[in-house]
Amino acid sequence: MIAELCIDVINSFKELKNCLATVNELVCVQDRHLPAWFQAPAKLGLNPNLSKREQACALLNQLEYLDQQEPREILVGAGIIAASQQTLDATIKLNNAKLAFKAAMLKIKAAKIAPDHEFLSQNFEELLQKRDINLASSMIRMGLARVHLKQCYRVIPFFNVRPRKISWTWANTRAIKKISVQDAFQLLNKNQRDAGIERQMSLLQGIDADETLAIIQDLAPHLRANIVLPEGNSEKRIMVKGPVPIFYLADDNLNLPEFAPPGDKRGKDMERNVRSDVKINPEPFLPAIRAHRYFK
Repeated sequence: MIAELCIDVINSFKELKNCLATVNELVCVQDRHLPAWFQAPAKLGLNPNLSKREQACALLNQLEYLDQQEPREILVGAGIIAASQQTLDATIKLNNAKLAFKAAMLKIKAAKIAPDHEFLSQNFEELLQKRDINLASSMIRMGLARVHLKQCYRVIPFFNVRPRKISWTWANTRAIKKISVQDAFQLLNKNQRDAGIERQMSLLQGIDADETLAIIQDLAPHLRANIVLPEGNSEKRIMVKGPVPIFYLADDNLNLPEFAPPGDKRGKDMERNVRSDVKINPEPFLPAIRAHRYFK
């Protein structure tokens, strides 16, 4: 069972790399006459003589952590890539390969085989020797512990029509998880008991056992793309995640869509007015677990 799960990871990663190589060739060679724009992250340290297409593919192929990259840091590069139908077809296969690799890794995680990839790090070389020699050599040189899973998982947004306009913004959002009072007790019990925890336990005991609480976690600023697409005689607006270049099917118009590059990354505006219809008390009820109460 363990070996099968690990081999699934190996095979799905191999397919991901193969699909990346295909997309790279199509984007940089076959489609080189089509328009493209890309804003490379400085940390990639790319040669300025590379074309925008080559720079964009360098980001897509950066599946490992850089030496100077922080553990939670994700390399981000906004871009627009006009593509042939063949390239879009290859992009769909690449996105499917990314999803398959993610599914294989999640099975490993669910089986609790390798927290932080410990099992795979220790046994990867032995397992790889059972596969084809080219993959074994490539993966051993890479070292699984250096693989940046979020950079592997993210799919490439693409459209079958040329957008009319694209603009990027930095979003500051938060994750909200609803928990029961019993869940809150269990989470508090995982903390070392001190005066602060005892006080929060007492507060929790004083509310209705059926009340729902909300654990709030502020997320790091992330890049989103606001896109205007033609729709008959009208247009529609959508928003997608924008950490990697956006592909679209090229037409006779060899000009890029109108676009506004992302500005500097900014944190949450702490002076922004609070909406009047907010449902969650902004003051934490149980600070130790970031739990808030809902307004009645």
